[in-house]
Amino acid sequence: MPIIAQQHAWKDRDHVPSAAWPEDCYVQWGGNGVVLEREGGGYDTAFFEAFPKAGGFIRGEGETIAAAEAAALAQFRRESGCQHRWSRKDYTNGGTICRDCGGFKMTMKPIVSLGSWREPLNSHELDRAISGDLAPSPADDLNTPGRARRSRRAWLRLRMHGFLLPEIPAEADRDCVLKESPHGRACRDIICEKIHQAGGFDAALPPEGAGAMSMLFGALSRLSLQSAYKAWQRDRAAAEADDNQTPTMEI
Repeated sequence: MPIIAQQHAWKDRDHVPSAAWPEDCYVQWGGNGVVLEREGGGYDTAFFEAFPKAGGFIRGEGETIAAAEAAALAQFRRESGCQHRWSRKDYTNGGTICRDCGGFKMTMKPIVSLGSWREPLNSHELDRAISGDLAPSPADDLNTPGRARRSRRAWLRLRMHGFLLPEIPAEADRDCVLKESPHGRACRDIICEKIHQAGGFDAALPPEGAGAMSMLFGALSRLSLQSAYKAWQRDRAAAEADDNQTPTMEI
């Protein structure tokens, strides 16, 4: 059985991944994913994503999660038998695409953009923090080389832009594999409060980038952020309603 993402303790938890995946492969899935096309259109689809130990990223899509997993598993097998000829394509972060099997893997050094520290925050950075992904994961040593460095950079950029998040835990919390991360929840409250103070979601997070990949990942992260912000608003409203209904004792 592969390593299952922690959110599936409560989200799309009815799906059981195939035992054909390696035990050290990290997987996640969803019944409704958003895909943007280069022509500007888009569609919803079930998806299945896998992060093999050797690195890389595999995504399958289909009418159901099971069909999406079958597509991802077929791609995993193609990549496993390929000798690979890597090319940067449009990536500048070190990501590369195999010319033969179409696989993705971080095989090159990033192309450094001077002054990138001071660029506006993007929704992917905020989404990582809200989901608890800045904190170490039990699967880090298996399939995410350099993750701690990238998390630290994102954390510093968030603080530089006024999001004073709690310190990143030094070690993975093994108790959070199947439940929400306390660090992620603390980050969610701070980020959502900041969004609220800025006038709401659309005011605080204007649309990003015009590139195809920026549009894709930006859209996915924005949807995730918007969902988290709405949940935070509901929790806030419920807490305020409880406070208003709490009887006071007359002295």
